[in-house]
Amino acid sequence: MNALQQVEDNLRYIRHTLEEAGTFTHVSAGGLVLAGLIGVMAAGAAAWRLHLPAWNAPWTAVNFTPFLLIWALAAGLAAPTAAVAMMRRARQAGMPLWVGPSRRALRAMLPAWIAGALLTAAAAAHAWFALIPPLWLMLHALALLSGASFSIPPVRWMGRALFALGALAAVWPAPAAALLALGLGFGGVHLAGGLYLWRNDALVA
Repeated sequence: MNALQQVEDNLRYIRHTLEEAGTFTHVSAGGLVLAGLIGVMAAGAAAWRLHLPAWNAPWTAVNFTPFLLIWALAAGLAAPTAAVAMMRRARQAGMPLWVGPSRRALRAMLPAWIAGALLTAAAAAHAWFALIPPLWLMLHALALLSGASFSIPPVRWMGRALFALGALAAVWPAPAAALLALGLGFGGVHLAGGLYLWRNDALVA
């Protein structure tokens, strides 16, 4: 009985080690595409709602409240959409989402997302509106780059593209330029990542 128990313990240890050493592959192509479409629609809605002025107009020429509400709604739709898509993919593969590399990837990404929410609230309270778009893009980029250590290569490419767009929004802080960067980042980058994974399904098998 002791020998049998020892064998079972060894098997459990081996299984745990393999799970922890794996790669987070439950990135959903469909979830990324849907999140990207939400980002594109948010950019279009913001541009229509704000009647954006010339490219180099200051943020004082823009009513920031609807801008913030549109993007907050977009985030509130895109995040659970992507999460549900990942959970469905993990369930189809017969793998738990909240263990091993999946858990480590999510833990690595979470601090940047929390920082983004807190810093957005602080920047909005002080009317530092020009800082918010690059902050969103760059902190989301850092979240993806942190999680990429435990995931597939396209996650890292998406993080780098988002960071570059965040840098563009930081050095060109006009509202129209920031909206373009947000649309390309939260819309275009996620769409491109999702379509790439769709065409290369072996990466997320």
